[in-house]
Amino acid sequence: MADLAVAVPSLSQVESASFGYLLSAAAYWRSLSHALLAGFTEVREATQAPGGGIWRGRAAQGAQQRAAGDVTTIGVPCEQLLTAAGIAERGHQQLEAHRQGVLEAVNDAIRDGFIVNDDYSVTDTRDYYSEEEFEQRDAAAHAHASFIGHRVMNLVAADRETATSLDSATEGLDVFDFGAEADDTVRLAGWDRPLSPAPNDPTDQSAFDDLLRANDQAVLDAMARVKAAQQALDDAAARAYAHGAGSDEARDAMTRLPALKKNLADALDELGKIPDYSSIDPASVQLGPDGALSFAYTLQGQKMVVTGTLKNGSGEIYDQGAGSGSSAYFTYQDGKLVASRFLDPGRVTPDDALLQNTIFTAVGAGPAVTAGKASVEAGWQGMRTLFAREALEAGGGSATGLTADNVLPRAIAQAEIRAQAAADDLAIHHPGLGAPVTTSADHFPPVITHDHVPHSGPHAPAPAAEVHPLPADSPLFDGYHPIEPGPHFTDSAGHLIYPNDGLASKPYAIPGTVIPNANLATGTELGRFGSEYGGYMAPKGTPFAELSLPPESATKPYLRYVVDDPTALPPGWHIEQSQTAPWFHQPGGGTQFRIIDEFGDTGSVEELIRSGFLRRQQ
Repeated sequence: MADLAVAVPSLSQVESASFGYLLSAAAYWRSLSHALLAGFTEVREATQAPGGGIWRGRAAQGAQQRAAGDVTTIGVPCEQLLTAAGIAERGHQQLEAHRQGVLEAVNDAIRDGFIVNDDYSVTDTRDYYSEEEFEQRDAAAHAHASFIGHRVMNLVAADRETATSLDSATEGLDVFDFGAEADDTVRLAGWDRPLSPAPNDPTDQSAFDDLLRANDQAVLDAMARVKAAQQALDDAAARAYAHGAGSDEARDAMTRLPALKKNLADALDELGKIPDYSSIDPASVQLGPDGALSFAYTLQGQKMVVTGTLKNGSGEIYDQGAGSGSSAYFTYQDGKLVASRFLDPGRVTPDDALLQNTIFTAVGAGPAVTAGKASVEAGWQGMRTLFAREALEAGGGSATGLTADNVLPRAIAQAEIRAQAAADDLAIHHPGLGAPVTTSADHFPPVITHDHVPHSGPHAPAPAAEVHPLPADSPLFDGYHPIEPGPHFTDSAGHLIYPNDGLASKPYAIPGTVIPNANLATGTELGRFGSEYGGYMAPKGTPFAELSLPPESATKPYLRYVVDDPTALPPGWHIEQSQTAPWFHQPGGGTQFRIIDEFGDTGSVEELIRSGFLRRQQ
């Protein structure tokens, strides 16, 4: 119905687009920068004592001055290369996020009964029997087409911005030289100034060791949760057997079994998502200043790049493959893996479909942590990884012989193998200083993954401390009556359906209550259930029933914040206030604040913490 007015990539091109070349370029630029600095530094050091003996005299002085000047001079293009690498990495994040935004908007239209053509025109698939119905559907079609076009133009703009920034950052590299010598003794301007920042020793493997240690510990922590979930399931089954079929106790236990199986599957999926770099040769890891690291591995015949920073146990890395073919970000803090976010569901093979259907049959639902919209995160990523490991050992497909009865036991077997390897590696190679290996289920910080929130930001949060769910008797649950979402609020795959915050009608808000630009004063206390990926907050203490959230959100951590600096919103961002519309069989009506970024999409709490607008409350 409505075509975009400017030349843009087609829908099929967006669907198949891959921005991995930016990560490959970033890894190469970082490697080149580090190699150049290391090489010129090595030459400078060699001129001090060639062959092990002290070198003196005019020749020595000239060579030493020239070598020192070269180190300073080469520092300029090396800084350019590192800057370009950072731009490329951020560009990859932004482009992938905008690509997902386009696909989300397209899927919204499809779920609303429209076909989105390759040129983004929208065609209705439903019949209508009145002029009023036609006008409503026609308006909806135009709204979808307009919103899709907005998302596509965001993608195009981000692509142009990345290209322009890279051109600027790399300007002059193609004509770089060391300048002409004024006389026989080389004294380049600034040769006696130290390189800033000073390059790290390229042989120092501490960042990679920290990465391995954090992943090993995360596996052990996750395995403890798997065992706890398995024990709860076993206990319920034992109670059902002990009291006999038909008894109230047995019926109660049997009623709980599906949820307990779901908890076990979620715990296994969580463990499977933890990256495994134990097979990487440390000598192949490229290390740079401030904890920068990059390396590569082969997955299904393709090279996958891992890049990021990890300084003193804290930082974020990007994995192009993440063990199952889906790109992901992993966030670390104080030596612990604290967050993961999968960006690209990757290709869905017949084995993947069979595996997901088998798990769904076994537990009756999709993963607990899944995207509220299609194409944001593939289901059961961690389980896919566990069965990929099994396939390597058995030499078959990743779903060979799987049934609803054996899928969980087989996943547990693979989890135990992974956990044992992690325990062995941690005890022998990476125990850390004064850090005991955790093997029980007590006091484990959970690995946080993308919760059910629309349009989450591209960066994973780094919580300051573990935050627990509220107790069941919390006053915030007064008047709350949990009701399962049912078919009205779930799609055919079992995913929750949230209000589409991309529509102009703002279905998440009660009509007439929207305040486009809310001013939150310093000291305003806020809260939310879930993680810091989300973009919705409410006044601290807002009753749960007034937030229109699904039952599972009541079991998520309750995060508290205070407005620290109202002037610190990122450029172009604003806060929208409204009253929550009824959803998930809850009345709503509570005040809510939606974070909106410069593109008009929902931002994230985590970004406002970074900017200084919000501060965490413990």
